Amino acid sequence: MMQHIIVCPFNQGLIDRLHSRQLVIQDNNCDRIHDITRVGNRQNRIHSIFLNLREPFGAVPFHESWKGIPLNISCPEMGFFKDVAKKLPLIKQLKLRVFLSSDHKNTYTQLRILSSLGIPCGIMFGELPVHWEALNDLMVYSVYGKAKHASIEPFQYIISHYRSVGRTDFSSVYFDNPMQFLHCSAEGKIALSAKDLAAGNFISENIDDLDRIQELPAFAERKNEWQKFFLKNSICASCPGWRVCLGKYAVQAETDPGCKQFYADTMDAADFYRMKNEKEQEVWR
Repeated sequence: MMQHIIVCPFNQGLIDRLHSRQLVIQDNNCDRIHDITRVGNRQNRIHSIFLNLREPFGAVPFHESWKGIPLNISCPEMGFFKDVAKKLPLIKQLKLRVFLSSDHKNTYTQLRILSSLGIPCGIMFGELPVHWEALNDLMVYSVYGKAKHASIEPFQYIISHYRSVGRTDFSSVYFDNPMQFLHCSAEGKIALSAKDLAAGNFISENIDDLDRIQELPAFAERKNEWQKFFLKNSICASCPGWRVCLGKYAVQAETDPGCKQFYADTMDAADFYRMKNEKEQEVWR
């Protein structure tokens, strides 16, 4: 049985209650990075550190000592290009990915810039409705762009995991797929997603239940939650892109069905990526 990766805050009391786990530690302070890494030197292993920062990416105080530490950094925006450029030699030596918020109007352009600089990046979907046309343009750049550039998520995940049958849940990019990740509060309460954690919707209030989560009825219900779109004859039920979207934007789709074209185009891009790889492999045989 697969053991879930635990997403939790940097809380020593909580972490001391975990044993032989892979952890995604969330925090909002760069100064605590080294304290967090020491957790991995005990009885648990750091899968990633996820920093949710308020400052622009260009203002992050990158440090040589961060080399080798798996980092995911979420920032509201890129900031000034000159600030990123002068730190670029160090940034490119780090094991990091930066996410920018879709709520910022310049994010789609800024992600192209970061990617072109060789910085792995991604879009973090915010509270405002998604600008589907801009997102589609970014996807096209990410998949079809011929100039060398770093990967952009969630497009890279989708095209590399997509299959012509079955479902592809790109929530794993954000450590939010309940089939792979569980979220824990500082008190040890367990939720199946970041949204559930924030809303106080816990699958268990006992951290000792981590090893039996998959036995709980609520977990089985979440695992089969995708079926509700078909039982309710949702607008998503007839969408060809549903196997990738999985109804994540069902509410927005009622008034703005732009997601339909975006996911259809993304699936086409995934097929292109697969065929391209197959041809390249044939050349080397």
